[in-house]
Amino acid sequence: MLKKYTVGGVLFTAVLGTLSHFFYKLSGENSLLALLVPVSESTWEHMKMLFFPMLLFCAFESVLLRKRYPDLFFAGAAGILIGLLLIPTIFYTYSGILGKTCAAADMVLFYVSILCGFLVRHRLAGQKRRPGISRWILGAALLALAAAFFAFTWNPPGLGIFENPLA
Repeated sequence: MLKKYTVGGVLFTAVLGTLSHFFYKLSGENSLLALLVPVSESTWEHMKMLFFPMLLFCAFESVLLRKRYPDLFFAGAAGILIGLLLIPTIFYTYSGILGKTCAAADMVLFYVSILCGFLVRHRLAGQKRRPGISRWILGAALLALAAAFFAFTWNPPGLGIFENPLA
């Protein structure tokens, strides 16, 4: 059963994440929607494409499967963190080696990051319960990331990850 949810989660996150790339412009630049979807071409903003769809899916499935997999949400949280770490890691590695970016490579890295995130989630979901402290750390990390996505949407720090790499 978990395999079906894993496949469904990968597809859900890939489709909603891809579509979310266009939601801000299509919404007439709605400032509330901007908190959840990319508002620029920065790497940071593109990380929202994985974070919010995968978080939504993991919350939904953890409610449905909580009796069979009581730590599923926290397994999903670990998967989200891995997926988010892969996006800038792969992007800056390949673009640094090539000296340029490639839209096709960017799409592939997004889907690879989703797949890796769900593979981590799937692997951890089948394990026995973890100590409570890891649940607190994972939960705090998700809350901190959500707060950072909200805060940095309109006030990004002057760091490269918040700048448009195409400019």
